[in-house]
Order: sequence, then C-alpha cells, then structure tokens
Amino acid sequence: MTRRINAASLALVKQWEGLKKKANRDVGGIWTFGYGHTSVAGAPVVKPNMVITEAKAEEILRGDLTKFKERVDARSDALFVTACGGSSELT
Repeated sequence: MTRRINAASLALVKQWEGLKKKANRDVGGIWTFGYGHTSVAGAPVVKPNMVITEAKAEEILRGDLTKFKERVDARSDALFVTACGGSSELT
C-alpha cells in the first residue's frame, strides 16, 4: 500500500531543511541540494555546481520522502506484528 505524504509533513520538511538551489556540502561534508537531497537517497547524484529549481527540488523531495516512508512503514508493520505475538522479519 502506497501512502501519500500529506501537505503538513511536506511543509515541515521543507521548513526544516530549507531550499538550497545550488549544490553545497552539508556539515558532514556530503554534497546536497534542494530540500536536503543527497546521492545516498538516490537519483539525481549531487555534484558540485549543480543547480536546481524550486519545482524540481519539491519533486525530488516528494520522491525521497515516499521512498523512505515506505521503508519506515514496512518496519513499523513488522514491529506491530511482532509485538502482537506474530513472527516477522525486518527488511
């Protein structure tokens, strides 16, 4: 089941991360741009001097959030089943 990211969650992440239109290194030295997108999250691979529009940054953010939300949901579901006395593997 694919769950949508609601507007409040999206706004919170955007406010927290802030928009960086030009690629820069974060405090850990990782290249990032947009709303905190890094290459670890998947495409596009962030490289020096990359520039992004606000619309593209939001599109990438939505993709990143969806990807990671599905992972969290899967783990939460597995923990719930285990807590209820069932058996489940965490993937």
